[in-house]
Formats: sequence, C-alpha cells, structure tokens
Amino acid sequence: MLLKNYLMFHKISNKDFATLLGVSPPTVSTMCRGITKPKRPMLMAVMQMTSGAVQPKDFLRDQDEYNAIYEDAREFCSIK
Repeated sequence: MLLKNYLMFHKISNKDFATLLGVSPPTVSTMCRGITKPKRPMLMAVMQMTSGAVQPKDFLRDQDEYNAIYEDAREFCSIK
C-alpha cells in the first residue's frame, strides 16, 4: 500500500505521521509523492508504524534493494 493511501485511509495527517516518525511534515510529503526514496531505517520505521501495510517495495523500484531491506525489516519487526 502506498504511504499516501495509508494516511488517507486512516485519516492521518502528514504532520501527525511526521511527529510519530520524528521527522518534518515536508519529509513525509516527499515520501508520499515519491520524490525521495527513504533510507533503510526510515523504511523500517514506516513499516513498523503502519503494521506492515506500507512496505519497502512501495517505495523501491529495484528488486535486489527491496529484498535486502525486506529481510532486515522482517527481522526488525518480527514479521512472518
């Protein structure tokens, strides 16, 4: 699920989500619009904050990069 869709569905503002992540609202906005590709720690934080609804693949286009990050995220979040 795309981050922007998750936030809209759950009626969470960029500002509120940014506060939860400890980043600025413009950072969340650029992630929602696909302007920036979040780094690994941010990808894992987003995945954890959304209970896995938003995953690294939703931000990444490179399959190898996705696979490496997903494995890290599975260990970090204990996703089965």
